[in-house]
Amino acid sequence: MKRQCGDCQLCCRLLPVPPLGKKAGQRCQYQKFGKGCAVYHTAKMPFECGVWNCRWLVNDDADELSRPDRAHYVIDVMPDFITWQNNETGEQQNIQVVQIWVDPKYPDAHRDPALRKWIFRRAQDGSPR
Repeated sequence: MKRQCGDCQLCCRLLPVPPLGKKAGQRCQYQKFGKGCAVYHTAKMPFECGVWNCRWLVNDDADELSRPDRAHYVIDVMPDFITWQNNETGEQQNIQVVQIWVDPKYPDAHRDPALRKWIFRRAQDGSPR
């Protein structure tokens, strides 16, 4: 069964949307409580919003995780990288990392045992996504 956002709109509050001038942690001007995005699939909707999904929604490896509004965090599927440099050889390596946006109203949400298990499993697989 394909997962759906339903009443969850946590990403609309936690994630930044540069084309709208929306900063992380700010409620989106188009977010309508209980209804979702007022400009979903219209010309006003930024491209970034149209192509973005959270890890829970994609559900490729997140079966045990709760919906973001219930877990109080959003796992970003867009990859990010840090660059590690060996000080002896100068060799650089990009390491993919995952971003987890935690609701500031619930600062301990990252302690969720299901999230910790998911992170540990991804680390064991050598894949942080």
